[in-house]
Amino acid sequence: MLLLFLACPDADTGTKADLSADTSSLDTSVEDIPSDTGDDSAADTAPPVDTADDTGVDTAMADTADTGEGATPIDCAREALSFDHEGELSSDTTWCAIDTVHIRGPVTVASGVHLAIEAGTTVHATWGTDGSPGELIVGQGATIDAVGTEDATIVIRPLGDGSDPTEFEGFEVVGYGRSPENPSDDPTDGSGVMSYIRVEYGGNTDAAIHFVSVGEGTEVDHLASLYSYDDAFEFDGGELDAKYLVAYEFADDGYQFEDGYDGHLHHCLAAEGGGAGITVRNRDPDDGGGHGDEPRTYANVNNFTIVNTYSEGIYLDNGGQGEFTNMLVSSPAECTLKVDDASVENLDEGLELGFAVLWQGTTTFCLTDLGVDISGYAHDYVVADPLLDGYELTPESPAWDPAYVDEDDDDQVGAFSDWDWSNGWAVPE
Repeated sequence: MLLLFLACPDADTGTKADLSADTSSLDTSVEDIPSDTGDDSAADTAPPVDTADDTGVDTAMADTADTGEGATPIDCAREALSFDHEGELSSDTTWCAIDTVHIRGPVTVASGVHLAIEAGTTVHATWGTDGSPGELIVGQGATIDAVGTEDATIVIRPLGDGSDPTEFEGFEVVGYGRSPENPSDDPTDGSGVMSYIRVEYGGNTDAAIHFVSVGEGTEVDHLASLYSYDDAFEFDGGELDAKYLVAYEFADDGYQFEDGYDGHLHHCLAAEGGGAGITVRNRDPDDGGGHGDEPRTYANVNNFTIVNTYSEGIYLDNGGQGEFTNMLVSSPAECTLKVDDASVENLDEGLELGFAVLWQGTTTFCLTDLGVDISGYAHDYVVADPLLDGYELTPESPAWDPAYVDEDDDDQVGAFSDWDWSNGWAVPE
């Protein structure tokens, strides 16, 4: 395997206080919240409908189309509706692009309930009546089909302009996959299908996009977190596989894996972050976890581009383990790779770094507090300027060199070749 890390000069500080993102190409419209704030209500702005079952949807199946592989059909051949949800979503519901959708405080899709979101829909979140931040939660046993497109992305964001971090927590999915608290792990657990979703200004006290014990039966691709006040993505336990993810302008980590996660991520971007590009820890000591707890956290990631993160490129903490291949890390961070002492004792069985282009501001491989040299755990890498054009590889980039590429994963290092698949729907143009 090969591991590549690249670095990028003249970066912005990456802290949330300094973020002045250009949102001109993104949906940042602000709407007045409806006056009806009843629990899980739907106020109709078109002809009156019965909303007692919380669907607010015409049951006729006209103009039905399959929204994506694994998704169920969505019917939006009806008049526009206005939804105002608070509390539990207790019956199957469909949100369409023509609708006005507001969620107040944590809104949880209950077990056995299905939420369908049409491509192009915008969901606005704000404080609940108790002052809690808005959050969309797909609970255990619930399912979601939210399949957007590059030109009709599903957006979940605050009702306001994003300047108040207490208004919106983010988007969370909870499943029945592995975790230290779940001995009856169901690795095939499926929570639905999610594609082309952008979450903006989330993550005040948690990650903007948070997967908790989500199984491999869930389909996830093309998700983006922009301007997060904490981590962009967090994977706590579970066996979820995902691809084409974007963490852009985040205050803490781009991707955090812990609590026994054991899945595969590939073709992902972490850019302009205040923390590490990737953090892998076994269990959080603040939550009573230990570096030897089972199940062990093991992140299998490849074809990542990590650019302008102001902590480590990759950080293994509290016994975290992982395999990192076809990596491009280009940052002025303190370390390209850092492994804490609790993880050192597991290096022989839990760390592989290979096929990478690395370019950092200070040190490629940091020694641990005990002085352990971790450079011997990396192979088939080069420390060199990756020669990027934005996040794409130029023809002269060493990331094309077969000596540093694991062709079992892809034919180049990093998330992109000569085409930036994140531009427009995720990263502002």
